[in-house]
Amino acid sequence: MKARSVLLVLFGITAAIVPALIDASIAHAWTLKTLYSFCAKANCADGQDPMAGLLIDASGNLYGSTSKGGDAGFGTIFRLSPGAKRGWSFSRLYSFCKKPNCADGSTPSAPLIIDTAGGLYGTTEWGGADAQQGVAFKLAPIQGTNRWSLQVLHKFCLQLYCADSGSPNRAGFAYSGGSTGKPYDGVSPLYGTTYQGGTRGAGTVFRLSPVTGKKTWKAKTIYNFCSSDSCTDGTEPHAGVTMNAAGDLFGTTASGGLPTSTGTVFELSRVGKDWAETVLYDFCSEAQCADGEVPLSSVVFDGAGNLFGTAVTDGSNGGVLYGLMPNGSQSQYTILHSFCSQANCTDGQAPYAGVIVDSSGNLFGTTRDGGMNGEGVIYEWNGSWQVLYSFCAQASCTDGKRPYANLVMDSAGHLYGTTSGGGRNSSSGGTVFELTP
Repeated sequence: MKARSVLLVLFGITAAIVPALIDASIAHAWTLKTLYSFCAKANCADGQDPMAGLLIDASGNLYGSTSKGGDAGFGTIFRLSPGAKRGWSFSRLYSFCKKPNCADGSTPSAPLIIDTAGGLYGTTEWGGADAQQGVAFKLAPIQGTNRWSLQVLHKFCLQLYCADSGSPNRAGFAYSGGSTGKPYDGVSPLYGTTYQGGTRGAGTVFRLSPVTGKKTWKAKTIYNFCSSDSCTDGTEPHAGVTMNAAGDLFGTTASGGLPTSTGTVFELSRVGKDWAETVLYDFCSEAQCADGEVPLSSVVFDGAGNLFGTAVTDGSNGGVLYGLMPNGSQSQYTILHSFCSQANCTDGQAPYAGVIVDSSGNLFGTTRDGGMNGEGVIYEWNGSWQVLYSFCAQASCTDGKRPYANLVMDSAGHLYGTTSGGGRNSSSGGTVFELTP
């Protein structure tokens, strides 16, 4: 069994009192406000089923995507802007599948990033003309108008074993300074993953860079998963990567690794012009997979360089929240919470989303299932476990249900996120919410 005490000591916690902390009840009340319910327009032209989290800019505007809805039913990009008197104002910025064969992409399910000029970057799961394996895109405001223009930066490959990768699934982009909240400079390389494709069909990590002096971008695979016959390096990365200050990349794979091929945490580091992978942790290394398996979320750093993330299954059969001190093969893994450890999984179940870390080191996240009403929760871990909100607390789940994505936090400590279902409209198209202490 991997040592669990190391990260607990960092938080001033001894192993002996962990069970009591895990069962801690809610310390104080938080209030949820629904900022927008999707499918407010005919045929859900405003969007439906947001699967990705939100982006917040310096002015407090929220940007996000829906995986369905829009003019053609293949998803949208939207903005919510705060207003002093009339509340939040919703704008649909783009509706996908405008071009024949969805050459502009379809089904955006990954988080967005923003550049210093206000341009948005992301990926789609599908679309891209003949390939239909998704695209990387930039959406930029057209100066002097209220319209936005989409540029396809890269079309992902049709063939399973394409050298330049398959579908990016729900993985967004990492870039230098991104983990600190710094906007993208528009010229540095972007890094992402695909859950299939590559030389072994097991997924890739790729770099996407603008070509100097041109309006085109170039993609290059920097790592192919399943580099050995036993795939000990992992396969099928469903989440994007995270970059540290040194330029190293960290992420998870949903399968592969030892001993049961149920996922890994990995690091990619430069070695000359190439990249070398180190597996930092193999899931299901403990009896009955008490340490979790199948991580579908990205990892996040705290101020001390520790990594945090989630795995969707096992633990107490509801997944786990974990911490990891990266140190190559000597990395120390800690289970911070096993979901479904409370009766009827009131503490949450199936954490598809990762976590965010505030300036005090507190962790916040969501689960798709569990909670008082079985439709997901928002939680906090600060050495003790707290469910901040259980979804579907209102009749007909008008407050939303089934959150899949990461949260974002503003400077005042308010949390914002999306639910994939529920809301005030009969189509149950999902919501954007704000949670305040």
